[in-house]
Amino acid sequence: MALPSTFAKSVSNMAAEWMSGSPLSSSQMIEVESKFRVPPDFEKVLELKGAKLMRQTTFTDVYFDAPNHELSLNGYWLRKRNNKWELKIQKLKIERWIESNREIEDENEIINEIVTRLRSFYPNIDRDYTSVEEIVQRTSCKQIACITTNRAVYEMPNRVVVDLDQASFGYQVGELEVVVSNEKNVDAAKETIQRTAELLGIECRSDIPSKLEKYIFSNCRSHHEQLVKCGFFVKQLK
Repeated sequence: MALPSTFAKSVSNMAAEWMSGSPLSSSQMIEVESKFRVPPDFEKVLELKGAKLMRQTTFTDVYFDAPNHELSLNGYWLRKRNNKWELKIQKLKIERWIESNREIEDENEIINEIVTRLRSFYPNIDRDYTSVEEIVQRTSCKQIACITTNRAVYEMPNRVVVDLDQASFGYQVGELEVVVSNEKNVDAAKETIQRTAELLGIECRSDIPSKLEKYIFSNCRSHHEQLVKCGFFVKQLK
């Protein structure tokens, strides 16, 4: 099914805008994303709207935090995905139902960010770490979550990525995502996500928790309450 011409033109222009700028580096990547509840037979809707199934994958995320949650309570999410370290930093407040995270995959940059953050709490922390694994061990960082996900990844004609996730603990959630090179392109990405949600007939809402939020709520209620107070989780869950 072809996209309406006015929609196709507008999202094409917006896609060009949020893809413009210097090439992405691991330190520049900003993920603009919004979550939604996955309706029945949603894969058929995606196909009708021109989305292509890019891949189906299974991965395990293991999240780590400092002893008193000094990382997560400052929006730093350190995880090991299938043995590769990643750091997400919750940085921008856009709309209540759209998140924006800076994502870092280069291990040296992760080390620098983690050490810089933890030094404000532990002034005597070393700066000569050679691996993230060493930081985790020597600072007594602890595992706070382990989540295995079955994911189907679709790409819309306007390059918006649609992730359909089924978590190992029974939770299902969908996500619309755009990756931009710098903060000046965030507004265009936000508008693209809004239009894509309308096209797909879904509602992106702030009260739809991420897999991690759902996991922490179920397994460590006090930590979840702290994250709500800090503004990184929107509200208490039921």
